[in-house]
Amino acid sequence: GDTLLHCAARHGHRDVLAYLVETWDMDIEAADRDYKRPLHEAASQGHRDCVLYLLGRGAAVDCLKKADWTPLMMA
Repeated sequence: GDTLLHCAARHGHRDVLAYLVETWDMDIEAADRDYKRPLHEAASQGHRDCVLYLLGRGAAVDCLKKADWTPLMMA
């Protein structure tokens, strides 16, 4: 599983990301079974506004997914 944050980041819904984080206090570092975080999803799809939002909220830029890829490597 993906979280709602993963889905919002993957599809470029920055407003949904903000709502989930700021209203429901969802964890921006939540990882799926491949250790991908919402930042990986946003970066891999080129959603700059989502990437900037997540980084502004403290998302770890050096987090690794299962194949040892960082969000930057996926961008």
